Amino acid sequence: MRRLAPLNRFWTGAVSGLVIIALVAAVTLMFVQWQPGPIPKTDVVDEPPQKEEAQQVAVTGMPDDGCDYLDTAPSESILNRLSQQHVFSEYPSLGQLEGAVISPDFRGEERSAAGYQTRIRRGITGGPNFSGHFTIIRWGCGTGCTDGVVADLSNGRVYDFPAGGERYAYLQAEYRVDSSLLIIAWTNTLDEDFRPIPQTYRGMALRWTGEDFDTLTEIVEPC
Repeated sequence: MRRLAPLNRFWTGAVSGLVIIALVAAVTLMFVQWQPGPIPKTDVVDEPPQKEEAQQVAVTGMPDDGCDYLDTAPSESILNRLSQQHVFSEYPSLGQLEGAVISPDFRGEERSAAGYQTRIRRGITGGPNFSGHFTIIRWGCGTGCTDGVVADLSNGRVYDFPAGGERYAYLQAEYRVDSSLLIIAWTNTLDEDFRPIPQTYRGMALRWTGEDFDTLTEIVEPC
């Protein structure tokens, strides 16, 4: 076999090396130029919750069912009807205040009302506003929420107001210093265990006995 001359072997090796370098460069250039495309976006849209319905759930504990929770016109209508049915002058007051106003003893007999003593002390300074020697004191407890008491200014006794808290939303009340009649109306969306129920409008006419209220008339209407 004829042996290749040293020069021929040199050029053969050089050419082979150049071919390998060229192949490596071509593959590298192809890899650098190729870039993965962006991941295609899907059609899923993270929609925000419906604001109005979310607010309705937050207030009433139930979605909007077509009833306007903020509409107090039905309650006002019930209040007016009860006022026409029961005349204040037909329910006289239980006497008059004689002497100075007596403040409740929040460390003794009325300690159960001590948590509200600031509101009660402020309320009794205005004098009687209900049934002669009593005063009805009410305060806010949240959106559309009120609470209250009936204070006897003649002896410092404090009694629960017949309607208050979240179950008596947007409560409206009518009463007079010369009458023992109390008329109330409200929007109701919670049962006694504070569970959501179909919205209704309610009203009551009550007569104060001196320590409690007797129910005269009660109205319940759907929204």
